[in-house]
Amino acid sequence: MRRALRILALAIVGIVALVAIGLATPPGHSIIAGIIERAASGNGLTVSIGRLSGWPPFWLGADKITLSDADGPFAEIDGAGINIRTLALLTGNLAFDTIDAARIAVSRAQ
Repeated sequence: MRRALRILALAIVGIVALVAIGLATPPGHSIIAGIIERAASGNGLTVSIGRLSGWPPFWLGADKITLSDADGPFAEIDGAGINIRTLALLTGNLAFDTIDAARIAVSRAQ
């Protein structure tokens, strides 16, 4: 019984590691960007995320984030980055150590 539990635990750790490594690849970054874009867009707001970088769930960066509405783009964020508190994810919370950006430009109010 102990051996079976040990094998199960190793299998779970292995699957989690493979998922984490997979999310750190360009296709994984595209999946994450798509999920964030769909979650953040709505009610006339469209969020577009450029190339992602980083190692989720530890830190993540985006070269460009664009906010648009029916009249077109109204805000851009260049060089965005977040450091995620990974332990908070284990409790079902999302918390950040830092959120930064190289440039934030708002061309008009929404």
